This record gives sequence, C-alpha cells and structure tokens, in this order.
Amino acid sequence: MVAETALAGGRFISIAFVDDRCSMPGDLAPVLGWPVLGPLAQALQLSLREQFAAAVVAIGHAATHLH
Repeated sequence: MVAETALAGGRFISIAFVDDRCSMPGDLAPVLGWPVLGPLAQALQLSLREQFAAAVVAIGHAATHLH
C-alpha cells in the first residue's frame, strides 16, 4: 500500500524497502517489483541515504485483518 501510494502521488520514481526480517539484499522477495535492501539498520548507511532523497515509515501488514 505504501509503494502504491508513493507512486500514485507522482513524486517518486524509485522505491526500495528495508525490513528487519531481511538480513541482506535478496533474502526477501521484491515487493511489487521493488527491492528489499536489508534490515532497518541499513537505512543508516550513508550510501543508502545518498541514493534515496526521502523516506516513509510504515508499520503493519496489509494482509492482517481485524474481525
């Protein structure tokens, strides 16, 4: 949902994810074709911060339903 919203807004042309379930690139399947780069700590690396001008924090799981 986050990627779809970001793309629909027309401000972003590239998206990547960080996820603590991922220890290194390639551990998790891409999300809507966008890569999962590694755990959240990866976002603190200068090279990644230089590559991406903005960040959006999202917590949750779109497939989780409350009854």
